Amino acid sequence: MPVSRRELLAALGIGALGRTLTTLDHAAAAISVDEMLLAELADSLRGVQAAARVLPPHQLIQPLTAQVGLLEVTRRRAPHTLRAAFTQLQAQHAESLSWMAEEAGDLPSAIYWTDRAQHWATQLGWSAMNSYSHVRRSMLAISFSGDGHAAIEQATQALRTPGAPARIRGLAAKQLAYGHSLAGHADASKQALDQTLVLFEAAGREQETGPLVGQRSVATPDLLAIYRGHLRGLPRRRRSGDRDADAAAGADRRRSRRTLGITSAKLAQAYAHADAPDQACQLILATLDGTAAVDSLSTRSELRRALPLLARWPHRDDVAEVRHRLAALG
Repeated sequence: MPVSRRELLAALGIGALGRTLTTLDHAAAAISVDEMLLAELADSLRGVQAAARVLPPHQLIQPLTAQVGLLEVTRRRAPHTLRAAFTQLQAQHAESLSWMAEEAGDLPSAIYWTDRAQHWATQLGWSAMNSYSHVRRSMLAISFSGDGHAAIEQATQALRTPGAPARIRGLAAKQLAYGHSLAGHADASKQALDQTLVLFEAAGREQETGPLVGQRSVATPDLLAIYRGHLRGLPRRRRSGDRDADAAAGADRRRSRRTLGITSAKLAQAYAHADAPDQACQLILATLDGTAAVDSLSTRSELRRALPLLARWPHRDDVAEVRHRLAALG
């Protein structure tokens, strides 16, 4: 019995159709492949992305993967004038699946979906997504292994991608600064952070075309203060009068739980750099009391990076509690 578009999307959402392209092909056979279907699939993606702000990402991977399959079978039947739009939407799905897999701790899947996003972006000549795929690989190198050198390599490739918008290049420069920081290259990290600020300022004046890719809120004063405070400390030495952590304390609390958890973890590191272990521990414990840290690999990784900084205060009770709580996460 033929199904409507709405029924098909609902079935995908609950996993009722399975995962094979043959099953999806049969289910979608009676559906018109037109601009309306494209719009409904784009709305569905936005709905899943919104849900990911409050739900553990791993709960959303299966329905979003099935929707990629639906896009594949419908793209083959789409009019020639719509095929590029279907391919672009596939790339957007793959980019979302990449970070969902990352948050679920699944590195192979995160890399796979990053590769798929770049593959489809290359077919389209979509510079923003092509460049951002390298940014994502830089993020993965840091999240899963703390590999500053791999992060530098991928961020450099992102910066060299022709036609990438200033916002994406700013994200790449930020990753470059993180990579150099992890690798112990203090001067190079500072230079990359300076480049980040310049590119983010340019992004505020630039009108991007096409779907936005990657992090949107990159140039707020709070986030820039966090970047500065987070990356200071290489070489690791005590600082006095560092106000970056205090300036960053007003970070936007309307962010998603995942983004807020990651931001709080980086802010905690900024406080530790600024010789404020009490504020750092308070932030870490508050983040752990929520669900974001448990559900987000990125947040857990960033929280653990505060431990070497807090080691300067081995006899503090709050530092001991932070060590115990982070160890309990496994």
